[in-house]
Amino acid sequence: MTELEKIEYTKGFVDKLAEGINPIDGTPIAEGDLLNNVRISRCMYYVSDILRRVIENGGIEGKKPAKRGRAPFALSDSARRGLIPVDEPLRISQVTSLINEKVDPETMKNLRSGVITRWLLGIGALEEVQLPSGKTTRLPTPQGRGLGLITQEFRGENSVYSVVLYKPEAQQFIFDNIDAIEQLNREKSGGRENRGKPWSVQDDATLGELIGKGVEKTEIARTLGRTVKAVNARLERLGLDVNVGDDPQQQ
Repeated sequence: MTELEKIEYTKGFVDKLAEGINPIDGTPIAEGDLLNNVRISRCMYYVSDILRRVIENGGIEGKKPAKRGRAPFALSDSARRGLIPVDEPLRISQVTSLINEKVDPETMKNLRSGVITRWLLGIGALEEVQLPSGKTTRLPTPQGRGLGLITQEFRGENSVYSVVLYKPEAQQFIFDNIDAIEQLNREKSGGRENRGKPWSVQDDATLGELIGKGVEKTEIARTLGRTVKAVNARLERLGLDVNVGDDPQQQ
């Protein structure tokens, strides 16, 4: 096995761990297991991204793109049309991966599974339940079960635990409501996460696309993580009409 093949093999293990899957036997890792902790998962995704760049560069790590230059998560219309559920129930991390496959990680930030989970809690599809052990977990409500959220029991070394899975109809429900999830993601980041940062090529492309669609400037600012003043300044710099996209009620 060459060094590059070893790296690819290692990345497969890291990807499984990031998704909450035991890379040895393919079974889901228990909810309360340390390896299923969200911080550990984020570290695994980070390591996986580094290994991906190493593999793409033939075994040599490339320079990581400046994070500040990436646009906030926002799917284009064509990307949304490409969201297709799979025929088997998935964990929320796997559903999120289907969405993030439509994102260019070099120019745009990924969506986090936690944002989708918070949205499902907000609409009453999930609820927090306290276990006999004192720990809190999230399980489908009757409404959530009607949408295609199910639980499946897995046996660990010392206990039996439940995992929430998303049937194809539940995956489609999430895809159909990606607008609301994007909005929650923007609110989570404060809607101004790119204030003071340089405009990227992707930012300019998104700005032009939204202006062309007649989207109001306040919504454009939220999408790009900027202030309305910054959007106006960028439009002027690009030679575009700064009055396009103004709220008619404020004119």
